[in-house]
Amino acid sequence: MRFSLSPFAVNKIIGISNSFDNDLVSGFDFNILKMKKKRLITFIKTDYKIGGLEILIKALKYIHSSFHLNVVGVPKNITQKLFSNLDYEISWFEKLDQKNVFKMLKNTEVFCLPSHSETFGVANLEAVAHCCKIVTTKIGGIPEALENYKNVTLIENPCDYNMLAQAI
Repeated sequence: MRFSLSPFAVNKIIGISNSFDNDLVSGFDFNILKMKKKRLITFIKTDYKIGGLEILIKALKYIHSSFHLNVVGVPKNITQKLFSNLDYEISWFEKLDQKNVFKMLKNTEVFCLPSHSETFGVANLEAVAHCCKIVTTKIGGIPEALENYKNVTLIENPCDYNMLAQAI
């Protein structure tokens, strides 16, 4: 169906190119919270430096309970260097389509993205759509996008790995 916009509305509409497909989350089963795998932490970001993966790795050294970390979007040669001296379980996926990312998020207990720079934070919203606990930073549009969601912890300083560890 085609429609035309009034000249007044044209300047008030903003297109969002990095959104996610509502069909992938429609018919969502809210009993999923009971099925979440305890201590499954997921990080999704192609630019791992801006996403704060190195800070997350430092923070995870201070967590003394067992957990599994999923890393999505980071090349394998990079992750092998970053994770060479760590003693927890890690799965990394250099490329994962949206359908499989959503399957992963259905099992994720904590979605962690301690980003240094973020305009909007689509990955955070995808995690919200799958009822994950979110640990992220007060950067860019993230606080506004997540302000009505209860299971969110916003870290003030993206370099504060002690605060990040406490939040996780």
